[in-house]
Amino acid sequence: MNKKMKTKFQLAFCLILELCFYSLGYGNLNPNKLYEPSQILNRHDTISVVFGSDSIYYPFGKFSTPLALSESMGSRVTMLRASTKKKPKTSNQYIFVLGRDTIKVFHGDRVGRYCAEIVEAKIIQPGFKFRNGIEVGIQKSTVFNEYFDTINEKEIKEYNVLELISALDGIWHYYTFGDDMLKKIEIKSDYTWEK
Repeated sequence: MNKKMKTKFQLAFCLILELCFYSLGYGNLNPNKLYEPSQILNRHDTISVVFGSDSIYYPFGKFSTPLALSESMGSRVTMLRASTKKKPKTSNQYIFVLGRDTIKVFHGDRVGRYCAEIVEAKIIQPGFKFRNGIEVGIQKSTVFNEYFDTINEKEIKEYNVLELISALDGIWHYYTFGDDMLKKIEIKSDYTWEK
């Protein structure tokens, strides 16, 4: 499925969610938070929140260069330029490494401005901290409090995964919980990493 078709599908999916699942009663969304959720959907042990803004595309904040993003992450993070067959020395793909954790970043033009955009990540240890304070190792309730104004502690116990979906940009965050703690953060996107 090409990117344009996938984006149309995501927007249609968001519209369907708006019409079908207006209120599920799992707490009130917090309008004062950085994020502006469009919809909430629950399935089995996963609760999904759909956003109509690009806020989840920049969990560390917006940076015009990968170097600026790297500096905001701290001195323990290593930034590597990813080499590709097409552009072995001038690739616009970067990998940020901290221990066993990796974040893949694309540096490209977005509406006339260059931005460092996270396109993939796997974080399983504390160290990478998002601008809203989310990082591996924090309490499950702290994560839910970031996205909901009120939460029901009993209801969130049944969820092991919080999925954040951008209806605009084709990016997904997966927060996986265990023992009431955030154990893993995965970020996936529809960006194809050049080899």
